[in-house]
Amino acid sequence: MSPTRLVTALGNTVRQQRHLRELTQCELAEAAGISQAAVARIESGSRAPSLAVLETLLAAMDVQLVVGVEPLDAHLDARIDELAARPIAERIDELGLDRLLDRLTDIPQVLTGCTAALLQGAPVPVDALEIALRWQDSKQFTRWLETSCPTPSRSATAGAATGWCRWSSWN
Repeated sequence: MSPTRLVTALGNTVRQQRHLRELTQCELAEAAGISQAAVARIESGSRAPSLAVLETLLAAMDVQLVVGVEPLDAHLDARIDELAARPIAERIDELGLDRLLDRLTDIPQVLTGCTAALLQGAPVPVDALEIALRWQDSKQFTRWLETSCPTPSRSATAGAATGWCRWSSWN
């Protein structure tokens, strides 16, 4: 956990415990013997509290700090478990993959990266379709994108179609 994530987590914990007890920041600050501004900075994550200050804040709310450890990136493991529990067909449908491939019949392409892994059943997050094509087909693909995925400046009704249209090129 990076220091900023830890500071944010500690601030959220202090805020959550304060809300559970229906205390204001001023009331907690007075009980802990620190300023209201310090409580606000700790809760917002803009200030890392010392262990002594953190223990004092928590003790003022009749709770104590418990420290635990977990494997690095355990949140990613949880996300993968969540994706593995969902049917692949549902995830493919959510991406609009069938719709896209039906419209791309004139351009030779290969699905790559996470998109290809999803089709093979891997429980990986897919936030965009990844398509590889030959350089000589890039102009045709660019024209296809321009007509298939209108930008808001070209069309007021761009809507959901623009959600999966993202074009990147590598030299």
